[in-house]
Amino acid sequence: FCSCSMVLVNKQLASSYNHFLPKEAGIVINLNILLVVCQALVAAISVELCKLLKFVDYPKFEYRTAKLWAPLNLLFCAMLLSGMASLQHNSVPMVTVFKNIANIFITVG
Repeated sequence: FCSCSMVLVNKQLASSYNHFLPKEAGIVINLNILLVVCQALVAAISVELCKLLKFVDYPKFEYRTAKLWAPLNLLFCAMLLSGMASLQHNSVPMVTVFKNIANIFITVG
């Protein structure tokens, strides 16, 4: 349910507003990137809240581990941004088909 609703919300947001802040604001920010960053912050806060409530447990933050995982995190962010861009220009069923086909190609190798 959450995944489907997130795709539908992202589609609505990606196709319903001007995707850059006006130049009069003094800075040019792509609002799709801002949306992804906000969603990531909400996810991180939710996970920390779940840790405080003892729903999940994981080790403390270590810079060494973060440095090892940094390339994968960058690729994941690129995947999120490309997904937002695809929702901006394609319909939800088309994006779903592309995602499923990509999973099949990855599985087959």
